[in-house]
Parts: sequence; structure tokens; C-alpha cells
Amino acid sequence: MRNKVAFWLVLSLFLTIILLPGFWRNLPLIFSPAYIMETGAYPWAVLGLCSLWLYFKREEVLEKITPQVTSRDKAIGSVMVGLSLLLRNEAEMSFLALGVLLVLLGTCTFIFGMPSSTPGILLGIYAFAIVFPRVFTAHLEEPYAQTTVKTVASLISLLGYPVQTQGQVISFISKTGEPLGSYIGAPSSGIASITLFVALFALMHLDFKHPTKKAAYLFLFGLVGTSLQNILRLALIILAGYHFGYSAMVKVHDYAGYIIFPAWYIAVAYIYLRSYQPGNNINKRNEGENQ
Repeated sequence: MRNKVAFWLVLSLFLTIILLPGFWRNLPLIFSPAYIMETGAYPWAVLGLCSLWLYFKREEVLEKITPQVTSRDKAIGSVMVGLSLLLRNEAEMSFLALGVLLVLLGTCTFIFGMPSSTPGILLGIYAFAIVFPRVFTAHLEEPYAQTTVKTVASLISLLGYPVQTQGQVISFISKTGEPLGSYIGAPSSGIASITLFVALFALMHLDFKHPTKKAAYLFLFGLVGTSLQNILRLALIILAGYHFGYSAMVKVHDYAGYIIFPAWYIAVAYIYLRSYQPGNNINKRNEGENQ
């Protein structure tokens, strides 16, 4: 087994160097705070959580490995490696990382087979976390952002602060007479936090499965709340700018999301886990079979 693992790692490294040279060339960017701030930390957060989840479940995955690798496994593995070529010319490191993961899982499936669907599901969660925001931005950014702008402006106006909107921009005069404005693009409109919520919810549901209907209600509750917490974040940015000026506005913009979203998700996770009943799905299935 050790020899096969070593062969898998060497083969994967060789293939990623050949197929995805941009990943290794730009690898230092992953460790650059400036790059992370510019492109967003959430893809790496999702990747890290998926990796941790797989690490903690490694024994369950490994015990399902069998000595026999089918031709189907080899075909699926080859297709995965081939799909990585679609990401060869990507500029974003998160997409190049997806290509590397496709090679790793593809070669693993080719050599060891795919006894468990878990690695594939985790890869799908990470792929969603980086593909969905790009698709959303390309097709729905403007109408969604404008709706967000109108919602935030209405909330601020209800609180008694004079603001104006134009397209995706909220503008206002601060308390000291300084003209300020905030452009609401796709990341600021909440798509990042929504994507992160969906990925985290999927990971939680993998481990603690509610009945489908109950899980759907909890998911919708969390999704609506995630949108609302982003409205709160944007309102706080405007209020910080009004009372304390541009520098305060920038600081709230940079850091508020790292406080508000985790607090909200912890609340959702608490509700989800509090209502979880181990074996609930199994009991319901057995009841249905007895009837």
C-alpha cells in the first residue's frame, strides 16, 4: 500500500506540473494577505474546511478501499484528470487549485478505485464555492446588487440618515460634510457570504442528516438570514462613514464580515444541531417499510 501511495503522490505531482504549471508558478500568492483580501478568503476557507472534514473522516474512507480497481474507476479517473486541462489557463488561484484537486482525485480513483463518494462530494462543494460566484456575477450581478442597494438605502433612510442611490452606488454626506459613496458589486452584495453559507451547510448536512423537508426549512431560514446579515453589514459601513469618515468606513468594510457572518452561522449551526435527532432518517425509513 505504501508503494502505491508514493506512486500516486509522485504521479499527481508530475501531472500537475505538466498540466497546471500556473499553479506552481503562482503558488506564493496563496500566502499573500494582499492577494487574499483582493480575491476573497472564502474559497480557501471552504477548501480548508473540506480538507479538515476529509481528514477527520479518513478512516471511514480508507476502510472502504478494495484491492480491485474496475475499468469504470479508471475511466472516471482519466476523465477527472482530463477536466483539469479546462482550468490550465485560469488566472485565479482558486480555479487552478480546483484543477490540482481534480488531478489528485482522478489519479487516486485510477489507482485505488472510488469505494467512497465522499471525496467527490467534497470536491463538488469546493467547485460550487468558486464557480457559483463567477456565474452569478456574469448573469445576475447588476439586478441583485441594485436590489441590495435599494434595500440598504431604505433601511438607512428609515433610521433618519439622508442617502442617495444611483445604480450600484450609495452616496451620502458625512456628519463633517465629507461627500462619500459606496459601490456595491457582486462580492459586497452578499454573494460571497451566501456561497460560504451553502458550502458550510452542505458540510454540516453530510455529518448530521435531517429529514429532507426539515433540512430544506433550515436551509431556507439560514439563506434568508445570510442575506439579512449582509444588509446589516452594508448598513454599518454607511453609518461608520457618516459618523466617523472614510477611514472608518474602509475598516468596517474590510473586517465587519469576518465578525457578523461567523456569529450568524454559529447561531444557525446551533439551531440545526439542537434539533438534530440521531437515527431519525433510519427510523422514518423503517416505519415506512413496516407499513
